[in-house]
Amino acid sequence: TTIRLTVAETVQTLVANLPVVGRTTFRRMTEHLHERVEIIIHFLALLELYKEGFVELDQLENFGELQVVWTGSSDDIIDLRETALSNQVIDLRTQQDIDLTEVEAYEG
Repeated sequence: TTIRLTVAETVQTLVANLPVVGRTTFRRMTEHLHERVEIIIHFLALLELYKEGFVELDQLENFGELQVVWTGSSDDIIDLRETALSNQVIDLRTQQDIDLTEVEAYEG
């Protein structure tokens, strides 16, 4: 089975769902996934959100449950252009994915 899922798409899914949930665990976030690669992609998306300051992660003991808490605002914009993930910006105010691949570079 071919899995067509990207980290950028998963970031979009998480920013749509996590503000509603607020607090969850990584296990609950991925319990519906069947393929290992899907779980890895979700973990990488979660790390990207952590790096950008949109979630807090906590693990009370080694190999314990990974707690996930949404700390972002619905007015935030997640810019993935500075990462290896994509040429996209996610505007949480509109929940729209803005494709920047067609935008010419500003030389001003």
